[in-house]
Amino acid sequence: MRYIKEIMIVAVCLMVLSFCVCTGFGIYFMYREGVQEYEDLRTYVKETDEDDHTEGTDGSDGKQTVVDFKALKKINPDIVAWIRIPDTSIDYPVVQGNDDSYYLTHTFKKTEHVAGAIFLDSDNNADFSDDKNIIYGHNMKDGSMFRGLRNFLGDKFLKEQIKDAVERYTKAQEITIIPVKPLYRLYSKNTRNTFFTSSLEEANHYQKQGYKFDYGEAHYLQGYVFEKEQPNTVPILRLYKKSNSNTFFTTSYQEAEYYNRKGYKPDHGITNYILGYVYKEYMGANTTAIYRMYKGSISNTFMTTNYNEALEYLKEGYSWDKGTTNYIQGYIITSDL
Repeated sequence: MRYIKEIMIVAVCLMVLSFCVCTGFGIYFMYREGVQEYEDLRTYVKETDEDDHTEGTDGSDGKQTVVDFKALKKINPDIVAWIRIPDTSIDYPVVQGNDDSYYLTHTFKKTEHVAGAIFLDSDNNADFSDDKNIIYGHNMKDGSMFRGLRNFLGDKFLKEQIKDAVERYTKAQEITIIPVKPLYRLYSKNTRNTFFTSSLEEANHYQKQGYKFDYGEAHYLQGYVFEKEQPNTVPILRLYKKSNSNTFFTTSYQEAEYYNRKGYKPDHGITNYILGYVYKEYMGANTTAIYRMYKGSISNTFMTTNYNEALEYLKEGYSWDKGTTNYIQGYIITSDL
């Protein structure tokens, strides 16, 4: 009986050992599958000393790193970049999906796999033109994907390498600085007039005349306007009618002429009646609509770049002011306030 028990114990141990070995081999081959796929993909990346018209970047040693994006797009059209960090195992294609979950469990070739892929946040622009771009990747125990970043975080030398690479990239880009200026909203209780200006000096001048910065239901800073005309922009024109103490604004010269015949005159204030330039159309997440409203009982033209604030003012008797154009007067660069 004792021998039977011992045999059973040995048998159970062998079964557990076999299960562990099989599981271990299964995990190994699963990891190896993912590693092999990305090793194969690296054949589409090469370094050359010769001029090459394929997309690539200059390395620190003067060589050209060339990526055959045309061929890679045939495998997966979701590819947007290739990421390589020297002296780490990070050397992968970067994809972008319709959401931020698919590539957590699917490789570049869209095979279901625990390693997933390196991917750009779905809300970012594929050309990396956003101020902040988020790239995701798993921290794999076998050292693949973004596991190499753990070493980077604790290695001052590697940090300097990344810093130098970023500086080289930045210097290689053509950076255009376009001046903008804030658009302020003020209000006078005495005249019941809302006033707009893109000059802090002018805002301070009108505060001495009884105007106060108008927070309304949001903020007195409405956003930022371009100082000079840019492609796809229109001017913000400020007019004033003395008889009803109302400041009016429009982004249409034709509408300005129409209101001029109704007694409104270009309001230069102490600066200019052209406050700046805004986009004619929606240009993405960094822009927001300019809403024009009017309350006849107090003859006041109101402006806001906050839709929820506009809804509150509708409750207070204001209405959308289409004028001869539209109550949406253009799109302004957001202030994030």
